[in-house]
Amino acid sequence: PEGMGAGLCHLAKIAALQGAPDDAERLYQTSLAIAKGISDQITTANALNGLGMLACAAGDYAAAGQRYAEGLRLMAEAGPLQLLLAVLASAGDWLHQTGRPAEAVRPLALAQAHPASDPDTHARAGQLRRAELERIESQWEALSEADRARVEVLTKGIVSKLLHEPTVRVREAAEEGDALRHLESLRHLFGLEAPAGS
Repeated sequence: PEGMGAGLCHLAKIAALQGAPDDAERLYQTSLAIAKGISDQITTANALNGLGMLACAAGDYAAAGQRYAEGLRLMAEAGPLQLLLAVLASAGDWLHQTGRPAEAVRPLALAQAHPASDPDTHARAGQLRRAELERIESQWEALSEADRARVEVLTKGIVSKLLHEPTVRVREAAEEGDALRHLESLRHLFGLEAPAGS
């Protein structure tokens, strides 16, 4: 059953990428049921992340927030840092989609800059960060292309410097099996608690 639940998550991701959200939803829900039935926290969190992404894409931000919060809690207990970062990037996307771009930058930057991020998470977080920069680009009309490139390099450098020490400490905590305590701190600092009423 473990392989079946994980396999369904992969099929659901493919369905979502092919523009079939209803099929993806069905596959994620089936994967979630199997994973919960056998207490597979990793597949459960993966399915919740996928369902959260589908809900966010459909504009159901309350459901997305609930799924991301539950996925983050499970990942803190299970410990795989790479999936935790993927869910963190999804939560950043959710914050961006719900009109809280300033709050979205921090989890997205952490997910993008962390060395344990998988290539998809890194790329998705980078796209969202760039989308936010583009959103405020009209305020930069007087800047030349060279100056815009400098701003891009500067923002990446600032994010890297700000996140270096927390990244090292999160990695150390994960290696020591103390990720849950640190995740609760990250959730508090980045405002990732489930929204009221959701």
